Amino acid sequence: MGLILRASANTLRVNDTPLGSYFRRIYIPAIIATANKLGRILYTLVKTKTEYDESLLKTNESERLKKRLNKIRKEMEKIENQLDERA
Repeated sequence: MGLILRASANTLRVNDTPLGSYFRRIYIPAIIATANKLGRILYTLVKTKTEYDESLLKTNESERLKKRLNKIRKEMEKIENQLDERA
């Protein structure tokens, strides 16, 4: 099963989906990490007997980007404050 998941994860490198984005974001250990993520998704689908819903991952991607934007804004404010103190 691990080999199948790693092979599947490797194909996400050129995939334009939230999972493909996840793969490219963590590129160095991406194959193993993405295979683990696929395994967790498959386990949840089998356990809950539901179909895969990509819209949930898109929501998570939007939330992640919003958090990243807020973090960058805070960092910018901190740098601006440091510049004001030096001036």
